[in-house]
Amino acid sequence: MKILEKIAIAAVLTFTVLLPLKFGSLVGIPEATALFPEDFSSWLIILWPASAFPMFSGIVLALALAAFRPKPEQQFKAFITAGLWMVLGLAGYLGAINASTRDFVEIQIPHGLGIGAYAASIYLMLSNRPEWRRRLLYVMFVTALLVALLGWEQRLAGFEDTRRFTEQQELETGLAMHGDLKARIFDDRIYSTFASCNNLGGFFLLMLPLVFYFAWQAGKRIEPQWGGRIVFLTLGGLFMLAPFFMTKSRAAFACLIAICILYVLLSPVKKWVRWGIIGAAAVVVTAGAIYINLAGRGFMSMEVRVDYQWSSLQIFLQNPFLGTGWGDFFHDYMQIKSYQHNEAPHDPHCMIAGYFSQCGILGGLACLAVLLYPLWAGWRALSRSPQTFFADLNTWILLGIAGLTMHSQLDTNMQVPALMCYLAGFQIILLTDETPVPRPLKYRHYVQAGFILAALWMALAGGWLGYRQVTGEKAFSVLSDLATPMGKKPEEYYRITPAQVNMALNKTIELRPYSPFPWQIAADFMFARGQFDVAEQYYLKALALSPLRASFHHRLHRVYRMTGQEAKAAEYLKNARELFPVNEDYKEPWSPK
Repeated sequence: MKILEKIAIAAVLTFTVLLPLKFGSLVGIPEATALFPEDFSSWLIILWPASAFPMFSGIVLALALAAFRPKPEQQFKAFITAGLWMVLGLAGYLGAINASTRDFVEIQIPHGLGIGAYAASIYLMLSNRPEWRRRLLYVMFVTALLVALLGWEQRLAGFEDTRRFTEQQELETGLAMHGDLKARIFDDRIYSTFASCNNLGGFFLLMLPLVFYFAWQAGKRIEPQWGGRIVFLTLGGLFMLAPFFMTKSRAAFACLIAICILYVLLSPVKKWVRWGIIGAAAVVVTAGAIYINLAGRGFMSMEVRVDYQWSSLQIFLQNPFLGTGWGDFFHDYMQIKSYQHNEAPHDPHCMIAGYFSQCGILGGLACLAVLLYPLWAGWRALSRSPQTFFADLNTWILLGIAGLTMHSQLDTNMQVPALMCYLAGFQIILLTDETPVPRPLKYRHYVQAGFILAALWMALAGGWLGYRQVTGEKAFSVLSDLATPMGKKPEEYYRITPAQVNMALNKTIELRPYSPFPWQIAADFMFARGQFDVAEQYYLKALALSPLRASFHHRLHRVYRMTGQEAKAAEYLKNARELFPVNEDYKEPWSPK
């Protein structure tokens, strides 16, 4: 192998390992910031900013393009799959047309390009070096075992350490932590290297079929084989299945049962076995539903997800061609939600609904193609395989893909770089032949040229936009740390001057001139210091950049109440109510305490 090919393969493998360890957080929440510690050791522990993901992905693709050329005639199905992810990334530009807040556009477009860049990198490597197919799968599987091990560590020791630290901080600062954040810290649901226990459950869904397959195969090497299989299946269950259940993700549990039923329906077994397993699954589902209703967390979140998706359909029907724009599900949903709660999700918790509602019919169809084509092509290949259905590794890869695909319609997986990249990687691995048979391809050179041009755009545009995002987010993080009282003693907070905040604000808006949230953070600070005229100016600037944000209208209502401008206060309170009718905080006029 040439040295450049070795470098490209090393880059792909290293990035593949880093994805679930460092890029398991959510994108698409521009008002929140990641951590940017000063010391190197902290970077080894924390999740990295998700905004940096497209930058890394672009660098990896640039190396892959330098080392390999696309060979669509060698691995045509894998080529189509990688191409569909690239098309989905480009379809993200449709979400920029009607978006009312550019922040979301600046986040979502490089996110989509970054996923497409990773898919292209995997395809380029495997189409030129198909012998790396299983090796890449093993690397992904071993990384998942490490994620599971870190989940065990979190459950056995990490939660207790975090709780002690939280209580100590509250005692030292005299400030109580926000209720929702504290509730999460004192919850026993593991999330390991992901930002959410539900997303971790989705990640394990992708891997659990492989746990069963590898444990079953490893059992063959011990005599008697049945004893070896019991040992390895038990170890696999303890290592990954137990952490899977520790996530307590109801959607993930339901998807696991669904892929078990899917396996039974697809495999050639006797009817009484098939119906027996389906019956057992029905009993498990019924028992689980009873437990959740009586002793668990209830079905409220499930009902809410149905409401998200029903609302997404309404939003799509109002904007079928171009969608409502990235981030505007957040604004539109607040006006049409059917249940009484202040929660306002940024994402419909459904990948297909997210693209249809925000990017229109073309974006939605691209999303459907990305999810369904590999399942169809993989099943067709399996049905023609000379190996038995049970013994074929591709069967278990396909089941993992089906599990994560289903789960991505029930949670925020679309917003997690690690999950989307691993889904794309598994799809391309599934559709890559270790002994490819070249097929004639008309206009091959034009197809290659189109792929290379699209890949170059993914690498360059995605990488540049990612770099711009992460530098802007770092400046915004400095401003947020400075201007908010969180984590500070009262005397420390009141030593911070408006001049310091304005200096950090100017640096942030220089890097993110389109963002309303630096203005909002600075305005909140000025409001708390009694500088109502400055707060008013800053809130108005924020509102101009995001006119559908109900909370900005409500903040201006507070300013005008404090300054005695009742007519203006009433006008902005009316606007806030119209934009978010069920928010209890907007039902009555705000009054200063």
